[in-house]
Amino acid sequence: MGVNFALCSEDSERVELCLFDSVESTHESHRIPLPQRNYHIWHGYLPTRIFHWLLVLLVTISFVTGKLGGTAMQYHEWSGAAILVLVFFRVLWGFAGGMPSRFATFMRGPRKVFDYARSLLGKGHDPYLGHNPMGAWSIVASM
Repeated sequence: MGVNFALCSEDSERVELCLFDSVESTHESHRIPLPQRNYHIWHGYLPTRIFHWLLVLLVTISFVTGKLGGTAMQYHEWSGAAILVLVFFRVLWGFAGGMPSRFATFMRGPRKVFDYARSLLGKGHDPYLGHNPMGAWSIVASM
């Protein structure tokens, strides 16, 4: 439900989606890593990426318009309402979206968090699709 696209590559170690501003552009304007793969299929989950960047933009707008005050407060209210819509969408997506976006897949118990933290001190650690155990709890703590 959350897959926007998928591609097959047997030999790739990583895949990035390159976005261009126009057809004439010779250099990409953004690169979005595609961390999830099943065997040789790499999946792109853009809805949560779009959510994150829209949230950054809207929080910035809210901050700036809140500081400006006056007539900018109308934009402040609109951006606040848009943030509420985004958060509502993200909560729904957390239950119905693609597997990496679901809440059930990124929350791990304390043992996994301590094991992951200990692995960071070593030479290598297991990569995680989506949020690693510490990152997931950081998100919960920030809420």
